[in-house]
Amino acid sequence: MTKKKHSYYDDPHSDATTVAFVNPLVWPAADPDIAQKRKLIINEQNTLDCFCVPPGTEADIDDMADRYRAIHAAEASEGEFVFPNETTILEKIVSPLRQAKACYVVENYLGTIALCGMIAEMVAILMFELSRPTHNRKPLDEQAQHRIFGATFKDLGQQRRVDILRAYGLIDEVQEDAFRQAAGIGRGHLHHLSAASGPLAVDVRSMYRHPLVVVEALGPEEASKPWTLRANLVAHSGCS
Repeated sequence: MTKKKHSYYDDPHSDATTVAFVNPLVWPAADPDIAQKRKLIINEQNTLDCFCVPPGTEADIDDMADRYRAIHAAEASEGEFVFPNETTILEKIVSPLRQAKACYVVENYLGTIALCGMIAEMVAILMFELSRPTHNRKPLDEQAQHRIFGATFKDLGQQRRVDILRAYGLIDEVQEDAFRQAAGIGRGHLHHLSAASGPLAVDVRSMYRHPLVVVEALGPEEASKPWTLRANLVAHSGCS
């Protein structure tokens, strides 16, 4: 980190200075040129320092453990988290949830928000596909979706998807609220340049919780049988 004089936008004769990060996108120990010049080797500390944010701060394992416990506490449900080992579900829901949690641990709060927004969208689409809804006793195939919704369900905006899920009775009031809260937090932090109101870390923990509410709706139908997957989820994943 270094201080440099303002240039280009400011008066070149001004003595005003600002704090600037030099090469904030670089992992010095892994960059061949920089590592050679500075005689750096890759180790655990400079790896953590590179991938923890904000740039220029030194990662602390104890702080990371505290953040893990804080985000883990947002997982209200007890018991096992069971999902079928199916590529699409793992890539679009389970792995992003894991990465969203990891982002919080390394203080990449916007990363957590972005991933949770994506997860909520994937869950909405999966819920619709699992339900196999009908209209006038006929399957709602893509052609019917175009006629009724103006586009296929997957191509609609998230707010419209949630409206449809609620209208067809596929989600309850709690799940609808979770979907809408997730969308609202995402808009506030990802689509507005100015900072959103409220502590970011608190918003992030709330954001992480909202998609979990709807993900859990895909869990076992009987709490006493946590390892028994829903029949429609098994059929969708191609498991037997």
